[in-house]
Amino acid sequence: MMIRFPQQLNKIFKFERGGKIYAADLTVGCVVEMDEVTSYALELSERFDTSEVIKRLEERYGKEKALDSIGKLASFARIGMFFRGERRRVEGAGQQKLFISPVFLRSLNRFSFVTRVDLYRLITSLAELINLSMGVYREHTDRLDELNSKGIETVLIEEDKRISPAALISEEYSGILSLSMSFVEEAPFNLIGKPVINLAYSDRSLGDKLIQSAIDLLFMLRPWAVLCCDASWTANAILKFAPKPEGVRVIPPGVDHDLFKPMDKHSAKMNISLALNNHLFAELPIVIILSGLPLNEEASFVRKICRVNNDIAFLVLDPSPSDYLQAKPNNVEFFPIRDAHDYDMLPLIFNSAELLIFPATIGISSSLVFSGMACGLPVIAIGDQERPPELDEAGIFIKAACSNGDTMIVPVREVSDKLRSLLRKPEEMDHLRSSSLRTARRFSWELTAREIIKLFEELRKSMGSELQFKGYPIVFAYKYNRWRGEIESKAFQLPRFKEKPMEYALASELLKDHTPSEVELILTYISGDEIKAKEIVDEILSIASDET
Repeated sequence: MMIRFPQQLNKIFKFERGGKIYAADLTVGCVVEMDEVTSYALELSERFDTSEVIKRLEERYGKEKALDSIGKLASFARIGMFFRGERRRVEGAGQQKLFISPVFLRSLNRFSFVTRVDLYRLITSLAELINLSMGVYREHTDRLDELNSKGIETVLIEEDKRISPAALISEEYSGILSLSMSFVEEAPFNLIGKPVINLAYSDRSLGDKLIQSAIDLLFMLRPWAVLCCDASWTANAILKFAPKPEGVRVIPPGVDHDLFKPMDKHSAKMNISLALNNHLFAELPIVIILSGLPLNEEASFVRKICRVNNDIAFLVLDPSPSDYLQAKPNNVEFFPIRDAHDYDMLPLIFNSAELLIFPATIGISSSLVFSGMACGLPVIAIGDQERPPELDEAGIFIKAACSNGDTMIVPVREVSDKLRSLLRKPEEMDHLRSSSLRTARRFSWELTAREIIKLFEELRKSMGSELQFKGYPIVFAYKYNRWRGEIESKAFQLPRFKEKPMEYALASELLKDHTPSEVELILTYISGDEIKAKEIVDEILSIASDET
């Protein structure tokens, strides 16, 4: 059997014992002894093509050992070990080729570690199902080998202020995937007449900035582009203030079911207690609080709920910063997720707990919620809108109010009462655990990737005459003010047009939803001048016609 490289690998752990090398395939659940040459070949197999792997092996070990090690890897592949196999294709997607804009790699450091993991899983899942290319600026050329090893074609893009990078997108691409959540920088890619999906993942590192970015995007969104949110609470937070609900979709992230699954609770509690160096976590029921509220509000909530429930151990997951409570109670600890080691602790954390509490608001990672559910963890969601439909029967929903601004007021007493009530009802808890497991099975990265491909196909079919859109001499800019819970707007005259009276701004907005005769009637009523009203409408329509 011949094997081709690069190949995607399963989760593999290598170790030495008694002078021998062993490789454990954690996905399959097997451990085999492996010689040095084959071990090195396995390392190369994910990063280089077949000829390069053989070349490097020959340089170090000679031709005979190189070919022998390739044969051993082929034998492992034949029985399903170490390698994930050939790339599967989505039916009907063979001609599609998606492009990820180069802004993505530049924006990675803005995200929390959890979101970076999610985006990596999404990209690799898409690459298994469809042709995928990523734009790469010169500053990120050190990532080329890694991307190519995952089956992602890379396109080197030189920065030139005289040329928009969007102008370099060739006709071969059927759609553009925007992952940076920096929608102003991504704007050129939304305007070139190709289907665009702009991803919006709720991330504590972005917080309210995501709402402002989404508003900026939605007010200039073309019919062939959408904003795709990770959860209903992300979409709802944006749609409170932004227009065009038809431009907002929800596709939940996936769950790595090989990593997040039920395990022995007692063992998990003992391990977490040792890791946190707090004996209370071995003795008391553990409840997880997902971080994501604004700093002051979250500190107040955590302080109050710990004080009134001193017989429960609370673990605040992924706080920022992790030590915001001065003189914290003994029954609370904080666990930041900063790297792969912290992330790998999550299955233990979820399995050690009885419940997970999270505010269903912007800043809360839906990925952490679904991963907890995949470990059989019931949830208590707190929100100021409707119950998140993603939860199905997996948990309890508690309605919250908002302050004068847009800050959720968590009803601590009600949350505390519900929490204590559930912990006293083992039969209801068992039902919620079963519901969590059942609901979490609906989420997988392959399904998420397929939904995105399906949405691109839908956008592509909806194009055509909608490519013709109107431009107007006056535009509006909108700023999200969280403290007042409202949108502040301003009108701007585009520089290529002469200054016009405010009636032009009013008329241009009204023409988006009303007929010219209706707008003329309104302007006549306001100004008392029927001739002037008709002239304004005719001029705006003629400008819009010239723009298309």
